[in-house]
Amino acid sequence: MKILLDTQALILAGRDQLPKLAADTFTLSSNEVYFTLVSLWEIGIKSALGKLRFKRKITEYHDLLVNELGLIPLSIDPKHIEKAVGLPFHHKDPFDRLIIGQALTESLTIVSSDTHFASYGCKQLWD
Repeated sequence: MKILLDTQALILAGRDQLPKLAADTFTLSSNEVYFTLVSLWEIGIKSALGKLRFKRKITEYHDLLVNELGLIPLSIDPKHIEKAVGLPFHHKDPFDRLIIGQALTESLTIVSSDTHFASYGCKQLWD
């Protein structure tokens, strides 16, 4: 299975705090686990606004995710943006809309607790 961690799942995975189903899927070696650069951008913005305590540089965190956790980075492609801007407005968060666009375009299952994702027809898992 190819899975994409949303921003919350990415943070919780680093703290070993994912719910059991998500954690089991995340750690299964046969799965390809992606994180999106959208999440790094969101973490950086929320940290700069004081909404999230984050002590690492974004580049250091990226390298840790790739080199130590073996996650696959997913860049932002114009086709992801095109998909995201064409989505209905069930959800207004621009970060989540781009994550949804990426998941739909790349046929990825999203690991997320966000109930809005299902209204877009995303494959999703959490608990």
